Amino acid sequence: VAAVTAAGKMQNMIVAPLETLGITMATYAGQNLGIGNVGRIGKGVKCSLMAGVVYSLAAFGAVWLFSAPLCLLFVDEGETAVIEQAVRFIRICSCFYPVLALLFVYRNVLQGLGYSLLPMMAGACELAARVVIAIAFVPAIGFDAACFASPLAWAAAVVLLTAVYAVKMRGLKKRTDEKGMLRV
Repeated sequence: VAAVTAAGKMQNMIVAPLETLGITMATYAGQNLGIGNVGRIGKGVKCSLMAGVVYSLAAFGAVWLFSAPLCLLFVDEGETAVIEQAVRFIRICSCFYPVLALLFVYRNVLQGLGYSLLPMMAGACELAARVVIAIAFVPAIGFDAACFASPLAWAAAVVLLTAVYAVKMRGLKKRTDEKGMLRV
């Protein structure tokens, strides 16, 4: 519990830029939908996904280099087992930060487009995945299963959000002219 708590605190700091990127995309998508510029929404999503992946790769490197010293902000240096597990936890999660970038961007774009129920359902998918892992895999596999719970939950939500985004954007694009502007 102490290791997951410490790793969670580190992870909150590290993924804050990805969360901010997602929040920015909600506003961006809403504003562009408001002026009817659907083509610009797709371009913004592509750019933000690229930025998210680039940041994720940099964060991955930083986690692998600095997670142990960073952990000392939250755990006493004498707690070597906790530090070791916290480092293991965050390193495993960091491998999936590109998935988390997709999650934040797609969830927030859909919210910006006015589809709030679907991102909420993605959150339910995340919760369900975590519960399944906790019940089915943690007792059998142990701490490593707990380390993969969040990344697998992110992936479950991304599958739903990616499909919903594609369907909703296809619907919007059918209602646009050759310049990518919504027809009235």
